[in-house]
Amino acid sequence: MSLSRGLSLPLAIAAILGCCRVGVVQAQQGNWKDRAESELYESVAKETAPARKLELLNSWKEKYPATDFVDIRQQLLLAAYGELGRPGDVLTVAGEILAREPNNLQALSAALVSISSVESPSADQLATAERAANQTLSNLDTLFAAAKKPERTSETDWAAARRNVQLYAQNALGYVAWQRKEFDAAEAHFLKSLRLDANQPQVSYWLSSAILAERKPDKYSAALYDMARAAAYKGPGALNDAARKQVLENFQKTYVAYHGGLEGSEKVLDAAAIAPLPPENFKIPSKADVVKAEAEKQQELERTNPQLALWRRIRTALTGPQGRPYFEEHMKDAELPEFRCRLIEAKPADNPRELLVSVEDGKTPDTRLVFSEPLPPGVPVGAELAFKGVPKQFSESPFLVVFSVERNKLTGWKGLAKPKGKGILRKPASK
Repeated sequence: MSLSRGLSLPLAIAAILGCCRVGVVQAQQGNWKDRAESELYESVAKETAPARKLELLNSWKEKYPATDFVDIRQQLLLAAYGELGRPGDVLTVAGEILAREPNNLQALSAALVSISSVESPSADQLATAERAANQTLSNLDTLFAAAKKPERTSETDWAAARRNVQLYAQNALGYVAWQRKEFDAAEAHFLKSLRLDANQPQVSYWLSSAILAERKPDKYSAALYDMARAAAYKGPGALNDAARKQVLENFQKTYVAYHGGLEGSEKVLDAAAIAPLPPENFKIPSKADVVKAEAEKQQELERTNPQLALWRRIRTALTGPQGRPYFEEHMKDAELPEFRCRLIEAKPADNPRELLVSVEDGKTPDTRLVFSEPLPPGVPVGAELAFKGVPKQFSESPFLVVFSVERNKLTGWKGLAKPKGKGILRKPASK
């Protein structure tokens, strides 16, 4: 994904320089070597097809390596390479222009935009982009002085151009540092850019990559948030749908690798869609954090509710890869300690022989109690019970353990009391 937020290289350059260009490059003072050189220039000026224009420019360069109009030719080459989407060549020509004219705004902007589109940039290309970025940031007032504003450009557009070029320079410094594996510096540059303009999801994604590359676990939460920003943001300047989908997949993969699952990831995405940077002390629990929290939670449960703690250990064992052998070897036909539960359903409703109950959360059925004799009716759904029985079978999906239970080992089942006889009426004793 390129720095241009999904735009092609030519469109990205045009977006920056649209209010700065004079239009067709005007001939500077000088003399043509001969009429053939003049005709070559005129052919270039009239040509609209970028590939053919480049052929003509190269022919001009080959036939007339020395010319009074080298500046014009290089500006035309810069535009042609940009239109053809050849960022490496754009950088080369921009560097040549800047060597002679350090404050050439077109060359500076082209170098800043192009660097992120070069596949495996060389040290020289990175150096060219870095020089262009530093030159730009050091001379913004000069580059965008009021006297240099094109006549037909509004003050608003001129200010917007300055801001855009500043952002591209700041991002180029971050990108160069990132490519050089200077990840701390890249992080600092990208953060500075986002504080200038928060709605740069591409920069948010680069920032996340730079932070992850630092391999500092205490920063991984921030990196995941930045990646979520690139995936979730849909406002002005958002990545296109294909890019956001790719970033989302990377976010989910990285989130699972760090956290252990996708729990909580939607909340991160929702927050990042609104706020560009993570809040202070933002924290996503790592796998180690999750394990520690679960261990502490289990210890507290062991202390406050040992019956439920035992049930959860049993359930973990039964739902694991060795669940079936565990049941056969350690549970089947063994009398287990008492468990508390809530009634989900009695079968049949009158004088039931089976009870479907929930031990885990009081809502989800996870246990069936089977009795040899029917129970009296009258206990409502949701009633709290306790039982002590012998496991006979279980299923993994849906999870259910079947217990054989004796009537006298079920507590909380009161049923309906049988009415007592009225007896014989007697006359009052005579006095």
